[in-house]
Amino acid sequence: MILKEAEVSKSTFYRYFYDKNDVLDQHFQAIYNNALKSVKVRSVADLLLAIMRISKEKPEMTRLFDMFGMNPYREFVYRYMRDRGKQLIEAAWGRSLTVEEEFHVDFFCGGGAKIIEEWTLGKRFANMTEEQAAEEIHKMTNPLYLFTLKKTE
Repeated sequence: MILKEAEVSKSTFYRYFYDKNDVLDQHFQAIYNNALKSVKVRSVADLLLAIMRISKEKPEMTRLFDMFGMNPYREFVYRYMRDRGKQLIEAAWGRSLTVEEEFHVDFFCGGGAKIIEEWTLGKRFANMTEEQAAEEIHKMTNPLYLFTLKKTE
């Protein structure tokens, strides 16, 4: 269906994408990057709040959380939080993360993606606003990772 709709050959498709999940991933990436252009993300708390707002404001994407089996949207949210969080931390610290620090970020983002899914779908924590949820996440974050990037003009 994808090949037919895009009017491309199989070889052309695989030149640009690994599989159909790769297409979805790049689609999600474009949506999140566009949404974050208008938001000043200077801390991990800012990033979490922005991701929660995007998840709640995009009903077509929210429905993707409700898939059975492997969930490419939950996986995307995890990878997006991990990659952007890592970039923020490395920019603030002026160095690459150690293996142990990457482990912390990956663990935190894995659980965070699941909580964002449940919150977005109203399964758990639905009575919390995104600001309250982001504040609670901020409270339990290791102080090592709490920072605000300096303003860049």
